[in-house]
Amino acid sequence: MARIKNCFRDIVDILAPDGVSSGMWRICLLNSDLLVSSGNDIVATVAELLLFGKSPNLQLPQAGVTAVAFPGTAKDYNMIDDERIRGPLTSLTSKSGRTLEKGVINRTVDFAKRNMDSIACIDGGIRHSKVAFPLDAVRETVASETGQIC
Repeated sequence: MARIKNCFRDIVDILAPDGVSSGMWRICLLNSDLLVSSGNDIVATVAELLLFGKSPNLQLPQAGVTAVAFPGTAKDYNMIDDERIRGPLTSLTSKSGRTLEKGVINRTVDFAKRNMDSIACIDGGIRHSKVAFPLDAVRETVASETGQIC
């Protein structure tokens, strides 16, 4: 529930129900297509499971990112880092914006940042070092590719 509240507060920016009244949340999640009616049951959609589920892999074994970094541009067996990144896609943040727990997208961006080469440039006689790709571009790529698993 904390991740769902977080999403409505910070990302969707709509007024979410106060408290944990299951009836009001059920209506809100049904209207957002995060829950659907299936016969007499109300069930989570794949989107809700991927975004907010504690362990989406239990129902969707393919969910997540397997990240591998190699020392050069050719894929070989000499990898320098690897990580199986599993869990909900979204991060959990406090009302002040502090990250309490990173989701798959942010953890994948962290992996890329950790393994990305830096580029040195001279600006006005001062040497600066920057990452090879803008992290916003890396994040957008990760977010768009994780959407492909749906």
